Amino acid sequence: VTVHRESSTPTEVAYKATFANFESEGFMPMKGLQVSLRTREKSDKVLLVANIPTCLPESHDGVCWTLKRGEYYIGPQHASWTRELGRLENVLMPWVDEPDKARLELDYSLHCRLKASVKVSKEQERRNLTAVLIPGGQVTTARSHEPLAVESGRWYDVPGLQQISATNKGEKVLVVCTIKYTALWSDEMTRGRFSIFCDGAPLDGESYGLQSVRALQQGLKRTLVMALVHDPEPGPHLYAARAVVTAEEGETRVCHLDDDDRQLALIRLPGELVFGPSRCSRATLVDEDRWTEIEGMSVKAVLPSAKEKVLVVYNVNFNPMEMNYETYFTLFRTSSSGSMTNLGQMDQGTWSVASSSAGSSEYPVGMFTDSPGAGEFTYSVHARTRRCDHMPEATPVEVGPDGQIAAVLLPAGGAPKTGGGGGRCGRGNSGGGRWSGSGSRPTGGNGGSRPPKAGGCPPKAG
Repeated sequence: VTVHRESSTPTEVAYKATFANFESEGFMPMKGLQVSLRTREKSDKVLLVANIPTCLPESHDGVCWTLKRGEYYIGPQHASWTRELGRLENVLMPWVDEPDKARLELDYSLHCRLKASVKVSKEQERRNLTAVLIPGGQVTTARSHEPLAVESGRWYDVPGLQQISATNKGEKVLVVCTIKYTALWSDEMTRGRFSIFCDGAPLDGESYGLQSVRALQQGLKRTLVMALVHDPEPGPHLYAARAVVTAEEGETRVCHLDDDDRQLALIRLPGELVFGPSRCSRATLVDEDRWTEIEGMSVKAVLPSAKEKVLVVYNVNFNPMEMNYETYFTLFRTSSSGSMTNLGQMDQGTWSVASSSAGSSEYPVGMFTDSPGAGEFTYSVHARTRRCDHMPEATPVEVGPDGQIAAVLLPAGGAPKTGGGGGRCGRGNSGGGRWSGSGSRPTGGNGGSRPPKAGGCPPKAG
């Protein structure tokens, strides 16, 4: 079953010194982003995906976001750190929850903590929270809290993030990884690189990594996301998250993996529910302040009914030609009649990367739930570059050659999405429309949530 909540009404969240906020460590609920459902079996898992388009009306040290199941925090906190007034930053928060109890009523919600204020959906961008109930036999997860200091020179295995998925013929694997880190450097030439390997081979064919993180402020804490759909051969496969730091020759830099929740989730999907993945065919030069389609980054999906939803998953790398850059990415949906819809903000899309940021995830990644109605639709990734700082014109950037896009048909059921800001939260149960699969039982996974606390780019990696 899929339960989805969505709103595009502009709202401003401001800090309030209340007793309730003090009890919840300063976290305030995000109105309209609550969903509810019920497990059927003890082994059922819940895939959660939240997208929050944010921008700051005043300069301060960012906003923390977290997911909750009831009063329990799940997953790491995500921080938005864009300090440019008015520039869009989309916060993507995926997590696979493991309630570990049959017929359990689950209430999920999104919360934020801040020192001043933040605007959400300022230009009527879509913010949403999706919960997908999945039979436990189709999911394997690995979780860890063990810290690690990642240095230059070689790939390091991320402690605890190794997991096996045994696929059947025709199945594909949705791979989702979330890691919290601290950047212990403050220069433009250093990057923390992260990737996922399957049976010893990286899932990014050109070895740039699936995510690249930068920092101009030492001690910056962020949470990175990697997500893609993999189409392996039938049989057991070992997936592993790895990290490395690339820096100028002779320089030693460290990326610290924090003592906080991190997760590698592998979700086996019936092949008939997955469109793609389509892969980036080559690097696309983007040198204008207009939306430019990225070659190879499009996928066609067919939705049999108006009740169906689709989860669009994409990732791509990019390389700016200068040290000063400001680049935006978005998803377009094109109907069979040729009508195109930008699923993000008209000018800034769904993802932004700029050299003026104190820190950022450089490689765009998206997990976006869409309800276009019945019919055939094409989803494609576009980018644009914009003049920034003292530059006389927009900095050219290359997007690709690594990247892919896929569309996953979500199981029917639950409450439909709602526009606007009010109304009750969506609620569903697991009575039908579940992803069905056969084969291996989960080989791992531990815990589902933690209780409230008491009280340009460098060379390829490796």
